Amino acid sequence: IVGAMVATRENVSDAVFVAAAAFLISGTLYAIYGPSSQAQPNPHAGWAGFKIAFSEVKNPKLLLRIASLAAIATIHPANAALLPLQVLQVGGSTKDVGIIAGLAAALEIPLMLLGGYLAQRIALWRLIIGAGVVHAVYLVLLGTSYSLPQVYVLTVLHAAGASIMLTLHMTYLQDQLPDRP
Repeated sequence: IVGAMVATRENVSDAVFVAAAAFLISGTLYAIYGPSSQAQPNPHAGWAGFKIAFSEVKNPKLLLRIASLAAIATIHPANAALLPLQVLQVGGSTKDVGIIAGLAAALEIPLMLLGGYLAQRIALWRLIIGAGVVHAVYLVLLGTSYSLPQVYVLTVLHAAGASIMLTLHMTYLQDQLPDRP
């Protein structure tokens, strides 16, 4: 919806307002229907809890996996910052940014479902690596694109890589620490 608003209006602040309202509504619904705040106090809260949690993941192999997943998770916000700049550089407008964002979001939903389906048949780490490679190729091609149609076509690669990475990387991390939420 926000992408459609950016694409159809000259003023982007309307879309920002709608996004802010959606977050406010989501937060309110969570406050009303979310878990009870009557939970028992955590004796491991604060710095002591951090040290205990860190000691559980100090395995170098696990730390490497966590670091690589953190790097993967930063790709999406980096793309969100760089995509509008590239669109404007190749002659596009804020309308094009909105269309591309809406197109990517629309493609990500079925691709996330496909990622869930594939996760039942292929090892998660292989899916994540494959999605990372797809997204890396997308970013390289985006950075070297010279026309707006190229950026539109690259949206398919972005959606394919981002949808799988954003859907599965937390599941993979949780599999590494099965007894810790």
